[in-house]
Amino acid sequence: MEDEKAARKLASAVPPYLSFKTFKGFIDGLKVGIPTRIDRTVLSSMSGATQGQLMAALRYLGLVSSDALTTETLSSLVNSEGAEYQRTLATLLKEGYPFLFKDF
Repeated sequence: MEDEKAARKLASAVPPYLSFKTFKGFIDGLKVGIPTRIDRTVLSSMSGATQGQLMAALRYLGLVSSDALTTETLSSLVNSEGAEYQRTLATLLKEGYPFLFKDF
């Protein structure tokens, strides 16, 4: 079942490119409060290209819905620290990019 889910996700979506530093900075910035909706108004300090890349990554990883509403997964990632943060991020990346971890 998991392999089938991963295969469908891989076939239907192209993984976004975004620097990890930008992603981590955004996640860290949400520690003061997570809005219910993340759109370009929340990302106004970023360039338009970076806004688009970040929104694509958030959707692809399931951190926001197609309507840009935040998910429980985003909340879990933002509110975790230390080893828990590492486990949450690892799970998120392995689910989002299974082709990178296939032969590891």
